[in-house]
Amino acid sequence: MKAIETVYRGYKFRSRLEARWAVFFSVLGLDFEYEKEGYDLEWYTQAGGFYYLPDFWVPAWNAFVEIKGQEPAEDELEKCQVLRDSHYGKKGKKVIMFTGDPMTQKGIWFQCTLGKKGFFNNDAPICNTREIELRQCSNCDTMWACSRGSEVDRFMLKSGERCPEKDGSDCWQSSWAVTDKLLNAMTMARQERFQGGME
Repeated sequence: MKAIETVYRGYKFRSRLEARWAVFFSVLGLDFEYEKEGYDLEWYTQAGGFYYLPDFWVPAWNAFVEIKGQEPAEDELEKCQVLRDSHYGKKGKKVIMFTGDPMTQKGIWFQCTLGKKGFFNNDAPICNTREIELRQCSNCDTMWACSRGSEVDRFMLKSGERCPEKDGSDCWQSSWAVTDKLLNAMTMARQERFQGGME
């Protein structure tokens, strides 16, 4: 079954699902570029290489964002890992994969930790893959990628400083949850009608 191409904000998305994520980013005030640039990457587990075109580039997160309609296959996960590994030396670019729409999103975070020695004390970065959910600081708009099932393990997504202290706590110490603003963006993304369908 072929996905429906959808036009939104001047971009022609390959699917309605990708367009819903574009609505989500827009409502949150996050700039994005769709299919900004493709990469010729070396596949480390087999001979040869492959071409990879990430769905989104979100500058505020310093991250590529890949969207899937269903649970990703093993080779799709490996491609994200190769993209992440190829960019670890360029200011720690991240790769985030979301499955489903913004309301039901299940995320996977691929990131390398810079400036640390890998195994055998070599210069390779320490890379990790974690399941995440998007949350927001209760005091400001700072976005967090929270590890699924963890009360304390989270990563700041939005660039910039922590929010000012409020009632003796800063962004790191305050509560973080699906705020009204985040829920509104999720809801708007799901409800968008995309007037005119294919354009």
